[in-house]
Amino acid sequence: GGVAVTNNHVVTGAGLINVFVPGESDPRNARVLGVSECNDLALIDVDGEGFPYLQWSEREPARGLEVHSLGYPLDARQVVHTVGEIEALEGSVDTYWAYVKQAIQHSAEIQPGNSGGPLVDQDGQVVGINYAGNEDSGGYLAIAGATMRLLVSQLRAGDDGHSIGVNGQAVSRGSWAPVFVSSVATGSVAQQAGIVPGDLILSLENILF
Repeated sequence: GGVAVTNNHVVTGAGLINVFVPGESDPRNARVLGVSECNDLALIDVDGEGFPYLQWSEREPARGLEVHSLGYPLDARQVVHTVGEIEALEGSVDTYWAYVKQAIQHSAEIQPGNSGGPLVDQDGQVVGINYAGNEDSGGYLAIAGATMRLLVSQLRAGDDGHSIGVNGQAVSRGSWAPVFVSSVATGSVAQQAGIVPGDLILSLENILF
């Protein structure tokens, strides 16, 4: 089929998802099958089937492994390819919009627009999905393959019970950090609760942020 992996922050709350397939001038429509908000991962279904794809890597990631970032950052019209290496394997990484359980820190440069794109090894096999970067520090982050593959399996089976349907990020307000909601998925728990884009979520289940 046409199932593809990307980031939650790329697709959640989008009114329309367009996917460009190599060799085709017009985009194809896609729909979200499921997301993991904490791990910033989403599974989407692209209209059609039989598309070219990359294989998962069976190689165990390790520091010093050469890796390559592929994608279309900053409105690039052709695929951009950067090279680096794995600098660290993190048990969990906390950013202001996600808490990824297993992440790879690497030096293969990514920019806005690379989100959801593959991090591959020398054989062109996927070791992770890029989701965050810091140009100042030169450290870039990818969701590690083991966690990613487990989540994809769960999402394919229809298990996205940890999602409430928001695309949000924590914002600093002195001693507390409410979640700013930038978009809400149609039909989600968040929408049913009356949450709309622009809201600040101050607490969940009586726990203040």
